[in-house]
Amino acid sequence: MALTLAPSGWFTALDDSGVTISGALLYTYSAGTTTPLATYSDVDGSVANANPVVCDSAGRCVMFLLAQSYKFVYKTAAGVTIRTQDNIAAVPYLTVDVDVTGT
Repeated sequence: MALTLAPSGWFTALDDSGVTISGALLYTYSAGTTTPLATYSDVDGSVANANPVVCDSAGRCVMFLLAQSYKFVYKTAAGVTIRTQDNIAAVPYLTVDVDVTGT
């Protein structure tokens, strides 16, 4: 199974003011649905994260994504929804051919 890292090494949950959300909950779904979609804490995909992923006190977590589109639902540690982001595309795995020929 080929996985890809979320857009940065550490995912950081931020509120609308840019402040980190201590203990944030990040629910991950298949894009456009409420069907849970797994994330992983290692590149091999052998250790699935809990869903929701619980961020640390600095609002951070590590997530490797499947090569699919996701919907993320961000909530506070108390379960209050902060934001929903849909159609988050995983970064292509390094062995994927992403060359583009221009004219």
